[in-house]
Amino acid sequence: MNESKQFHEWTNGNGEVLILRRIPPSRRTYNEFQWPTGVRTRVECPDWNPKPICGGGLHGWPLGFGLGEGSAFSVVDDVWLVLGAKPEDVVGELDGGAKCKCREGIIRYEGDFSGAVSFVSNEFAKCVAAMAGGDGATSSAAGYCATSSANGYCATSSAAGDYARSSAAGDCATVEAVGGDNLAAVVGLNGKVRVGERGAFAIAYQDRCGELRFLTGKAGENGIAANVWYHVVDGALVEVTQCG
Repeated sequence: MNESKQFHEWTNGNGEVLILRRIPPSRRTYNEFQWPTGVRTRVECPDWNPKPICGGGLHGWPLGFGLGEGSAFSVVDDVWLVLGAKPEDVVGELDGGAKCKCREGIIRYEGDFSGAVSFVSNEFAKCVAAMAGGDGATSSAAGYCATSSANGYCATSSAAGDYARSSAAGDCATVEAVGGDNLAAVVGLNGKVRVGERGAFAIAYQDRCGELRFLTGKAGENGIAANVWYHVVDGALVEVTQCG
């Protein structure tokens, strides 16, 4: 069952592992590999290596876990993809981290960062819920590449250390990732988020039409500051003046 699987083994209803990745506007990556264009296009690695090390595969972050490991990225300038891969074609925990690679996959999404995060958000939330507790759950972790997750109403998740990952699924959640180059995600309404230097985040909200959406950002870009709490008010990212 999915509940006992790792990030890179988690599959959606179609039996695919969803892998988030970025490519530059030129669509050309390592070893001059040229990425094709178009949703439903199949992509295959020409030099597949099944060992759990970087290289020899189509690399990415399963459901967004490990975002930033092994690759600098821009939430504004990059093209963002979601690959759907069969679990038998995926190797995870590359070099001991959360990043994964696959032998081949199908482009299921192509566009901006916010859309890519939204595309994987349902499965991300299910995965977080399977790994965490119930309402009011609290989870914390510290250290290099620390990962913390919690689930339920008013859940709290905190991770400290460079490349830390912190996430929570549930309304009114509080999520923070302290350190550098970290990632935080709030998969629920009326939540709060805080990241460190160069940290990236996604926070869910409901627009005026009742549609569920994500706001995304990165510390150091578009006026977003590191180590500051933010929430969403009327569809806009706003600094939290008091965090209780």
